[in-house]
Amino acid sequence: GPVTGIGRSYRDAPDIDGIVSFHGAGEFHPGDIIPVRVTSATTHDLCGEVVTRQTPD
Repeated sequence: GPVTGIGRSYRDAPDIDGIVSFHGAGEFHPGDIIPVRVTSATTHDLCGEVVTRQTPD
C-alpha cells in the first residue's frame, strides 16, 4: 500500500543508515515509537506494516 510514514529503527542513525517506510491505520507524529512488522527489504531500507495490538475480549 501507500507509504504512511518513514522512520528508522532504534539501531539506525539519521542521515547515515537506511529508513523504515511503513503503512497502516493510525495517526503518527515525529518522535512516536511505532511497532512495525518488516515485510520486505532493499539493500539499505526496510518496508513494513504497522502492528496493531489485539485487546482481550
